[in-house]
Amino acid sequence: MQGITLFWNRLDGYGFIAPDDDTADVFVHHTSLLIATPNKRLQKGQAVSFELTVRRGKRVALNVKPILPTSNNGGTDGKN
Repeated sequence: MQGITLFWNRLDGYGFIAPDDDTADVFVHHTSLLIATPNKRLQKGQAVSFELTVRRGKRVALNVKPILPTSNNGGTDGKN
């Protein structure tokens, strides 16, 4: 699945993701982030991909990865 980070608490290491399919928000914990940096965190508005599971009746994101913006590489979009 994919979605957008709605909120991230840097001190406690958790947040919420709004899935692209307009279903209910998903909880994410820093231990589920697949980011190769010591300060695992997301930014509000950051696009992510993730796997969805349910734990204790709550929607939880696993294997969360930031989606890097694609570069334009100087191409054209056909517009004038």
